[in-house]
Amino acid sequence: MSKTYYDYAEVDWEQKYLDLDTGVRMAYYECGPKDGKTVLLIHGVTDGCVAWAQIAPVLEKAGCHCYIVEYRGNGMTDKPDMGPFGYTGELLAGDIIDFIEKQDLQEIHVVGHSFGSLITQILAVKIPQRCADYVLIDTAVDCRNNPVILSVRNGDGDGFKGLDHYPDGLFAVDKKEIVRYHASSGTTGKPTVVGYTRKDLDIWLNNVARLACMGGATADDVAQISFGYGTFTGALGLHGGLEKIGAAVIPMSSGNTNKQIMFLQDMGVTLLVATPSYALHLGEELRHRGIDPSKDLKIHIGLFGGEGMTEPMRDEMHKVWGDQFVCTQNYGMSELCGPGVAGECTELCGMHINEDWFIPEVIDPETEEVLPPGELGELVVTCLGKEALPLVRYRTGDLTRLMYEPCKCGRTTVRMENLSGRADDMLVIRGVNVFPGQIEEVLFKIDEIGPHYEILVERKNRLDVMTITVELIDDRLLDSYGQLNELENRIKTRLKSQLGLATQIRLVAPNSLQRFEGKAKRVTDLRKDGL
Repeated sequence: MSKTYYDYAEVDWEQKYLDLDTGVRMAYYECGPKDGKTVLLIHGVTDGCVAWAQIAPVLEKAGCHCYIVEYRGNGMTDKPDMGPFGYTGELLAGDIIDFIEKQDLQEIHVVGHSFGSLITQILAVKIPQRCADYVLIDTAVDCRNNPVILSVRNGDGDGFKGLDHYPDGLFAVDKKEIVRYHASSGTTGKPTVVGYTRKDLDIWLNNVARLACMGGATADDVAQISFGYGTFTGALGLHGGLEKIGAAVIPMSSGNTNKQIMFLQDMGVTLLVATPSYALHLGEELRHRGIDPSKDLKIHIGLFGGEGMTEPMRDEMHKVWGDQFVCTQNYGMSELCGPGVAGECTELCGMHINEDWFIPEVIDPETEEVLPPGELGELVVTCLGKEALPLVRYRTGDLTRLMYEPCKCGRTTVRMENLSGRADDMLVIRGVNVFPGQIEEVLFKIDEIGPHYEILVERKNRLDVMTITVELIDDRLLDSYGQLNELENRIKTRLKSQLGLATQIRLVAPNSLQRFEGKAKRVTDLRKDGL
């Protein structure tokens, strides 16, 4: 025999009734101190207040005043015949809104279970001014496509402006505890603002210091920071981390190549911090001026970030800076802290994750299923110890795989493979999945062309067309149609073998393509939905 509500003697609640304007007599229960936080508990379908029999006492002990409602068709509330499809979420939510207004409840903490969670989402849209926050238990399977969730996010509800957390709506501490602000470097919409407490800063810079040491940095180094300063986390992150290990830091910032080169020469710089694309540009400019970095400069270390670095790009870096040049990359995101999440050691066997502060997982980006070690998927990160902006299972959008076997360097922390790209950077060309890194891998192995390229995707005559523009190393090739034609066909053949897709190739003179001081913009997609 199943238990009734009254079999749970530990629950000191009072059964009440309220006549709603809809004609329904609603049963509800109260417990907890009257001056406590107002909590509204909404059960699942075919359930009743008994669903909260174990939870209500806990909330009561915590000082909350709980209202446990039984919506129509359940428990002791009226059960009018509405037909097989009459009990809609909108109807049941309307009853509860009437209840809330008659009780004049304000600053409600709403907790919904199962179908009750869908009712909770409707309350978020209809009466956001009365609700402080929401807890959804066993809610809709795919919240990304849930119309109520989308309505809340986009601000389509009655008088609701949407969940625009900009600038500091996600902070978990009082503003007076924030000692530093940074922001994401996105180019569209508002940036994500990141706050740091004093403890957050200390943890962050210690993590960066670890990665710098992994990459070969020591207290004897003179480091030139060629990242852009400002709200971008890269510059001040590496700046602070290198100072922690005792290195001398030159806060050069990005751009002004003449001054960059002057300081590289005059200050005896041994370590460069930059994006890979800007480092290549700087090295090319040095050689153009007759300066051989391997002989004429003291520089021997590069700590790169801000964009991914493929193995062919690393090979290109050695061509420009010399074989003695140890170049490693580090990984981070503004939302997670900035640089300091992971970085390569000098063995170059993947990026070591600072596992005492970050828990990594890899999931299938479509099903969101956690994948076993070694399988490629989207990186998900949980931050440990973060105060201002704590994050649990944050989807990075970056594609990688995790490696748990010990590294040759002796470190035992989990490593992430160098990024394969971003889940949202993948191009679908005539049904074929294409990542820019795959294209780069081919281009960088062809001697006649340089490391700079651009990808243009268009739709012509209802077909997707991808055109790749690359620079020649020697402009004398432009005078030979036969050589140009042979080179173009060779590039097309290798790309088709790699991608399984035909491409258009455009060969241009050296130094024709734009150089980037920050993140390189490689892809332009001009396609629109439809024809």
